[in-house]
Amino acid sequence: GSGGDGNGNGGDNSGSGGNGNGNGGSNGGNGSNNGISTTENGSHDVSVEEFKEHLPFTLPVGRVNLAEIMNVYTEDLVEAILEIDNGVQVIDVTYKDIDILSDLKGIQLEGKDTIYKDVKQSHWAYNSIHEASRKGFLKGIGEDTYEYKSPLSIQDTFVGINRVLMTNRMFDVRQKRSVIEHKLSEVSKKHWSYYDLGSILSKLEMDRVDNLVSRANFYKSNITRGELAGVLYDLTKDLGLDQSKPMQFNDLEVNSYVIDYVSSTGLMIGDHKGNFNYDQILTRAELGAILLRLNDVIMNSTTK
Repeated sequence: GSGGDGNGNGGDNSGSGGNGNGNGGSNGGNGSNNGISTTENGSHDVSVEEFKEHLPFTLPVGRVNLAEIMNVYTEDLVEAILEIDNGVQVIDVTYKDIDILSDLKGIQLEGKDTIYKDVKQSHWAYNSIHEASRKGFLKGIGEDTYEYKSPLSIQDTFVGINRVLMTNRMFDVRQKRSVIEHKLSEVSKKHWSYYDLGSILSKLEMDRVDNLVSRANFYKSNITRGELAGVLYDLTKDLGLDQSKPMQFNDLEVNSYVIDYVSSTGLMIGDHKGNFNYDQILTRAELGAILLRLNDVIMNSTTK
C-alpha cells in the first residue's frame, strides 16, 4: 500500500521458539491456545487472524516499535511471538510494511495554529480551542470556523479522544477486533470515523460499548456529558491517577463512582454554578478543554 493513509502490507511477524520437546510454553503436543498451535518440533505457529484480533484499530503515522503494541496480546501470544531461541527479539519496524498490520488506519497527528473567526478571545474556551487545534486534537468546520456552540456526536468526540491517545501512544485494547467490528456493522469501513470509533470502543468495557451502540446510527448520535465521563473512566482507570478529592455537584444528590473519578482526576469539572449537567449534550467548546485535560492526565500518569 502507499503511505498516505498509513495502510500497507508486506512482511511477516511470526516468531518461533521452544527447545524441540513439544512443550512450547503452556501448549503441549499439537494442542492450541488463544490461536497458538505447537508443531511437532515444539515451535509456535500463531494464526494471523488471532494475531489481528488483538491489534489496535489505529496507530500514529510514522515509526512504531513492535514492542509498543505487544502488550495488547495475551501472555501466551507474547511468548509465542517473541520467544526466539529462549531470547526476546524486539524489532523496530514501520508498521505499514507488515502484512498483519495492514487493516489499520494511520492517524496523522500534525496540528494547525488556527485562529477561528467565530471564537472571540473573551470566550472562556478560546485558549483551550486554540491549543487543542495546535496540538492536532481538534479541527474546525472549514478553514476558519469552529462552531463552538454546536453539539457533539459520538463520532466527532471519539476522533478527538483517539488523537490524544495516539499522541500518547496508548494502543492497548480490551475487546477483540471481531467483536468490535460486529458492533460497528452499521458503519462502513470507508466511513471517515470508522477506525477512530473502533479504536475507542475496543478500549472500553463491554457494558459501556453495548450502551453506546444500542441506538440506531449510534455514531451520529449526540453524546452526553455523563456518557463521556464513562468513556474517560474506562480509558484511564488503569493509569494510577489520584482519586482522593472528588468534587460535589449541586445537581447530583449522590455522585456515581464515575463522576467521583472524573472530577477527582480533573478530567471533567462542573459549570460556574457548580452543576455537572450529567444529561446535557457535550458541546464543541467543552471538548477542547476536556481533550487538553486528558492529554495532561495521561502525560503525568504514574503507570503510562
